[in-house]
Amino acid sequence: VDSFLEMELQIDTQPPEKLPAQTTIIDVYDREDIKSQLLILGELGYGKSVTLLKLAQILVERAQKDVTKPVPIILIVQTISIRA
Repeated sequence: VDSFLEMELQIDTQPPEKLPAQTTIIDVYDREDIKSQLLILGELGYGKSVTLLKLAQILVERAQKDVTKPVPIILIVQTISIRA
């Protein structure tokens, strides 16, 4: 997934903003107002997992070139069990 299709970005309580069709996930991640923190939401089959993996791939490539860059960690929430 190189670009979003009719995607919106909402930051805190601000109204959602439509993203231009050519916007990529790394464009969003790199925005100053995002501060490298994202929650990707969407309907089943909308490409959330693919988008997340694409972002992780780009971030890993950055970290390989610059050791000061963070390394992404992906947690599959569905498989995490909480023990009492």
